[in-house]
Amino acid sequence: MKSNLKKALLTGTALVATAYFAPAKVHAAVVLETLTASQIWAENSAGAGTQGGDVTQAVNGDTVDLAGFTLSVTNDQVANDNEGLDTFTLGAVSDSGGTGAVNILQTGGAAGPLLVTLDGVNSGDGTFDNGGIGFSVTNTAGGTNTTDVVITNNLITAGALSIVNVDDTTGSAVTTSVGGNVNISGATTVTGGAIAGATTALNVTGTSTFTGGLAVNGGTGGATVTLGDATDFGTGAVLADGTGGANLVFNGAAAQTVTGTIDGFAAGQGTIIVSNTAVGPGVTFSNAVGAGAALGT
Repeated sequence: MKSNLKKALLTGTALVATAYFAPAKVHAAVVLETLTASQIWAENSAGAGTQGGDVTQAVNGDTVDLAGFTLSVTNDQVANDNEGLDTFTLGAVSDSGGTGAVNILQTGGAAGPLLVTLDGVNSGDGTFDNGGIGFSVTNTAGGTNTTDVVITNNLITAGALSIVNVDDTTGSAVTTSVGGNVNISGATTVTGGAIAGATTALNVTGTSTFTGGLAVNGGTGGATVTLGDATDFGTGAVLADGTGGANLVFNGAAAQTVTGTIDGFAAGQGTIIVSNTAVGPGVTFSNAVGAGAALGT
């Protein structure tokens, strides 16, 4: 081999270096997991789920039919979809039953930072056993780590949307980011935690429809909703500062039209931030802002 290499160099033959990449972790082909009861994602998989339509045996990337039940995704240090105990990846989530829901929970304690990625969500109204909440993200009191939920495409639910930080100890953040559109039929609540630094955020790139209205509750940690496209607040948006502040940010790159009233929970509460970068009128508010209770500055 050495002589051949030397000969190649002497005769001007081009050499091409080939990089070596370790093989990616491989699992069985993605399958549809259909709930037969309210269940926990990959709870019985132990990192090597058998799939077969059983969501407790799911592996990362599997799609889900809620079939009217509630799916929980949690880092309880048992569930493992082949990515470890704190990271989970779901394909598209749908609901043929119409009453299903998705709950994402950071359990705290020995659990690490929670990262849940979903391709997209189209859930029911959450009335089977979830109190009418179709999609929720929550951490626990005393939780010591962050919670990040990433929805690559759309988030649609026939029920309510609840994003709540209940951390009262360490100041860990809860963040939900949606790459597509949001369409929420019920009420939407975004609530900051009970200690400084325990922030809560909802970020939407596409259009947003909050038919049942939007409540942003700052608590002590603070809460922020950032919207990147046209928005309809339905029955209205209400911003309650608490001591952490309640913020509504419009940051689109094109013109944004905002429909629905926006008020403070009381006079002087809530802040609107316009960071839209469009040339011309970046954000147009079609309805009254602060008519019911003037916002802060």
